[in-house]
Amino acid sequence: MAPDGRLTAESGAPATLNLETGGVDRAALRAYRLARVRAELRRRDYAGALLYDPVNIRYACDSRNMAVW
Repeated sequence: MAPDGRLTAESGAPATLNLETGGVDRAALRAYRLARVRAELRRRDYAGALLYDPVNIRYACDSRNMAVW
């Protein structure tokens, strides 16, 4: 745990949970997920991706108005 109360992640994931406030840094989480999607698209030399599973769409786009279950 970092001195400021945030969890540290050795896997490269952002520390998005602050134990002192109990809040999640959603901006950091969105940026991390978007960076991962973009990096994978570049690695595979894809111009884009067609996502149809609501869970994948939510991960990649942070869509909140979509029913997941």
